[in-house]
Amino acid sequence: MQKTNNILYVSFLSVVAALGGFLFGYDTAVISGTVSQVSAQFQLSTLQSGWYVG
Repeated sequence: MQKTNNILYVSFLSVVAALGGFLFGYDTAVISGTVSQVSAQFQLSTLQSGWYVG
């Protein structure tokens, strides 16, 4: 019984970690896609654009 619980727990942690990585990558892609438009709209300098991206 203990071995089954460990496998389920490790599987759950793996799914959560994979989902977190996917969401981080998606967020990075969305922000990267908006940099040129936001920089042009608000006339951001290179430093300000860097702060925007984070």
